[in-house]
Amino acid sequence: IIERDSDGDGTVDSLDAFPNDASETTDTDGDGVGDNTDAYPNDGTRSEESLSFDANTMYLVIAAIAITVLLTLIFLRREKYVKVEKSDEEKSNRWLFPRGPKKKF
Repeated sequence: IIERDSDGDGTVDSLDAFPNDASETTDTDGDGVGDNTDAYPNDGTRSEESLSFDANTMYLVIAAIAITVLLTLIFLRREKYVKVEKSDEEKSNRWLFPRGPKKKF
């Protein structure tokens, strides 16, 4: 009796875990992912490589970047007002936002 090989990979359909996929023939761990593309062919609980950090780590990275940007903007804004200001009264208001056009003398 000659058995059929639907995908032409050299393994008969009765022994082929993926009879219609020529690139896969076995699934050792039974997770539905062929051994050729399975990162963990002997572990049925996972098949793809997982990232080394989770969502919480990503939130921390984003928060750190946001804080750095804000502090940089505050520092640059402060430097701008310190260089332009001339009187002690104006220096005490250096953290305030400008309320209108600057006076030219």
